[in-house]
Amino acid sequence: MSNLNHLSTTLSVRVAPALKDKLDQLAHAIGRTRSFIAEEALKRYIEDESWQIQAIHDALSKADSGNAKFADHIDVKSWLESWGTSHEKHAPKCK
Repeated sequence: MSNLNHLSTTLSVRVAPALKDKLDQLAHAIGRTRSFIAEEALKRYIEDESWQIQAIHDALSKADSGNAKFADHIDVKSWLESWGTSHEKHAPKCK
């Protein structure tokens, strides 16, 4: 008896027929199952999204800590708009 049943679970997902067709074509082309490809895609997506969400939470915690310094929005906007011009400004100071 395989240990696979103890290491995985089933997930049903509705997808557009065109996406399923592309998944089938890819699975056939690389000799893998649709499940393998779907699991790999989910892993990559979750890893990509997870670090971004964690970075946002970390930044918000830092901003709310009382120790964070910020530059004024108008000063930053003015600085960015000066990029590439003959009157490029220095980066604004954080306060």
